Amino acid sequence: MATRILRPSVTGALLCFLPGLLGLGGCATTTAAGPGGDGDRVASSAPGVPAPKVVVPVGEQAAARFREAVQLYQSGRAAGRPDYAAVEGLLQEALGLDRRFTRAQFNLGVIYEEQGRTKDAEAAYRKTLELDPRYVDALANLGRIAMLRGDRQGALGDFQKVVEIDPFNTYARNNLASVHRLNAVKLMGKGDTEGANRSFAEAVENVRKVLAAEPQDMLAYNNLVLIYYDLEKYELARLVALSALKFNKPDAAIHNNLGLVLLKLNKVTLATAEFQAALQVDPKFGAAHVNLGAISLNYRDFQGAYERFRAALEGQPDDPEILIGLGVAARGLGKLEEAESLYRKVLRLHADYPDAWFNLGILFQEHWNKPQQALESFRSYLRVARLETADDKARADNVRSRVEGLVQLQRIMDQQEQQRRTAPKAAPAEPAPAEPAPAGAASGPAATEAAAATPVEAAAATGP
Repeated sequence: MATRILRPSVTGALLCFLPGLLGLGGCATTTAAGPGGDGDRVASSAPGVPAPKVVVPVGEQAAARFREAVQLYQSGRAAGRPDYAAVEGLLQEALGLDRRFTRAQFNLGVIYEEQGRTKDAEAAYRKTLELDPRYVDALANLGRIAMLRGDRQGALGDFQKVVEIDPFNTYARNNLASVHRLNAVKLMGKGDTEGANRSFAEAVENVRKVLAAEPQDMLAYNNLVLIYYDLEKYELARLVALSALKFNKPDAAIHNNLGLVLLKLNKVTLATAEFQAALQVDPKFGAAHVNLGAISLNYRDFQGAYERFRAALEGQPDDPEILIGLGVAARGLGKLEEAESLYRKVLRLHADYPDAWFNLGILFQEHWNKPQQALESFRSYLRVARLETADDKARADNVRSRVEGLVQLQRIMDQQEQQRRTAPKAAPAEPAPAEPAPAGAASGPAATEAAAATPVEAAAATGP
């Protein structure tokens, strides 16, 4: 069974360029200030993201509630999970005492986002920007949410605003490089080589600006590896990754992306070793589990793939690519109901997810012999498929062939059913007259049965 190695993705399948939520870390140093003080000037927790440009005096009581929220959050993180309800309550109290307490407003967004309450988080970040339009932490997190949602243009706008405020912001520069790279890949799929080259150039320029400020920035090196990967300059991508590893900074993403490059160079054993090295750095690095799972699928090691995708799913239970990979492995193991359940979970989360429809079609056509359901699934795939790469287009051609075959099969079945319904019913056949029974034989049905049985028995008894 052919399968594709999952491509680098900002949604977490292979590489996330974002250092995480801009959290409460660093806020513990906040000091209370009276009127005219500096209580809302707080160091950012994200590297390269400056403190807010607007300083608003914060009252003593509001600052005290904020400090309590920070302490409760940090102690909860140390114990495994913060008491989000209590932290939110304290932040709301701080805002009740001072409605222009921007850091408290911002951190409401952080705890919402950590709980998966994305819409609430967005609202909190936008409220932060109403209080301070130059609050780059809020802009950066809005850009992050947009990227995870697949809204590249929205992310591009948010990160561009960050660098307009702070041209040396490496966090935003790295993400701008990522967005431009992804846009370039899309343009390449559409055959727009000129537009793709412009986007790749923008991506490289942003990486160069990061490395000018931070020569050992691992996110920038990862971006550069992926840019050369997408340009199919695999040897150059390999050299960039090896250069980054010389800094002796343990980085799971560099190992993982070097593994991807080595796969393109047909060095599967070395690639596998790099994915395993990524897991040595971070045993929960889902991207490496996904790629090892994909390699296992290529070798029809369904049990190994199943275990890898299950491990990846622990950290990202709703990731569609991981769910699909796990479903394919389950199907290979004969766990067909589980496979269908995983595909349908993806469709509940993303109704237009092409791979879910494709794999449902395979399940119905090749395993359950349900041509009508297969036809519906494949047609849904063609309706939502994103034909951005040569592989996408080849798969779509394959699906069209399947659809044509299923339509022809359905037409034949319909014709046969119609013929069966309209065919004249044959009259019952007249029974053949029975031969006269020998003298002394019984008459009636019993005689017929006896007459039929006698020659068989006699033949069986015949011998020399």
